[in-house]
Amino acid sequence: MISIKINAVPSVKAKIATFLNISINSLAIYGIFEKAARSARKLKIESPVTYLALRKKGLEMLYFLVEPYMGKLINIYRKNIMTLEDEKLLLDEIERLIYL
Repeated sequence: MISIKINAVPSVKAKIATFLNISINSLAIYGIFEKAARSARKLKIESPVTYLALRKKGLEMLYFLVEPYMGKLINIYRKNIMTLEDEKLLLDEIERLIYL
């Protein structure tokens, strides 16, 4: 009975729809931030030099966008002894991907 009366009032129905849209969008945005933060933390552990270089440019939270591509490269480098020059090459590749 109550739900029928609420649905009959257009302004109440519009407010409920707006509230639900805001709630769902907020959760989606939170999910994106969470994914970005996890990706940045993982990079910080796996490749601290790369993380710090991205951090200086304010890009560490965007790493999740290129992680599927760069994560493979970082893992390859991690299997070998990685020099500072290797890390710089990796950073150049990340920048190239970001600014395509």
